[in-house]
Amino acid sequence: MFEPKGVFIEKSRFTAEATVVRLCSVLKSRGAKVYAVIDQQKELSTADIAIPPMHLILFGNPKVGGKVLSEVAVSGIDLPLKILVWEDTAHNISIAYNTAAYLQERFNLKPEVAKLFDLSSVIQSALND
Repeated sequence: MFEPKGVFIEKSRFTAEATVVRLCSVLKSRGAKVYAVIDQQKELSTADIAIPPMHLILFGNPKVGGKVLSEVAVSGIDLPLKILVWEDTAHNISIAYNTAAYLQERFNLKPEVAKLFDLSSVIQSALND
């Protein structure tokens, strides 16, 4: 599977929809605000393009992201944070997100700031049950 630089991809044993619900629940329980969940499958269907389920979750914590935005305005290109959940043609569900190391390098963040963007524990909490 193709893994772009700075993107971590994880498999889910749940449906795409259940994975989204679980992720949103964990994010909210940890103080994040879920700004939007975009149903890419539904949006593309308006253009007569059929794809398996795909959802983009936009979320953040203004206290954390705000500090970065106030110091590095261009970081707004990647904030709020995003998690992509999709089903492939073999019905496997995957989750993708930018790694904290990628965001640190991209925006020259201090290590202690970059670690605030580490989503691995959020992902693991949502996938384990």
